[in-house]
Amino acid sequence: ANYQCFVAENGDAILGFYTVEDVSEGVYELEALFVEPKYIGTGVGRSLIQHAIRLLADIGADRLIIQGDPNASHFYRAAGAQQVGTRESGSIRGRNLPLFQVELRNRSTTAGGETEPDALTQPD
Repeated sequence: ANYQCFVAENGDAILGFYTVEDVSEGVYELEALFVEPKYIGTGVGRSLIQHAIRLLADIGADRLIIQGDPNASHFYRAAGAQQVGTRESGSIRGRNLPLFQVELRNRSTTAGGETEPDALTQPD
């Protein structure tokens, strides 16, 4: 599997991270998106998902798939994702989670107005 991970930092503090996996030609899946609880609601999550979308659009990916928590549905929709179904949780048997998709083809990669962490870095 081919994964890419990026970490949001502010000074010495790690604010959150995301990981995407290249699952097939042109298709990536958001494997993880985590924001330190004390930074939830500060725009870190928005910066992370927007970074992922821009990165994948810039490399020519067609689609980003997201299996999200039901409580995060509004967050993913606000980022431009559309719910396309459900899929069983990999960690809780019998629990179905919403499945989202972001179409990346011909997507504008210019971001406007979001607050970015000091740095989004890719760990070694």
